[in-house]
Amino acid sequence: MVGKEEYRGYTIVWDVTLVAGEKVWKAQSSVVLPSDRSGIPSVHPAMGPEDRFATEEEARNHAIETAKRWIDNRA
Repeated sequence: MVGKEEYRGYTIVWDVTLVAGEKVWKAQSSVVLPSDRSGIPSVHPAMGPEDRFATEEEARNHAIETAKRWIDNRA
């Protein structure tokens, strides 16, 4: 499942996947920063797929919250 949401002027893009052959979920998220003067947005990976989660909801929430923390710490 892939999704995105806006937070404080940034776009968070997240991806949650069931690990094949296992009963765990992995998640990753990135933050799309507002465009600079060149008009080209940049992307910062906020979380990689290393962590594993028991449920899809837990994985999604962790991915989104990790990205939000990165944004809050940047400000």
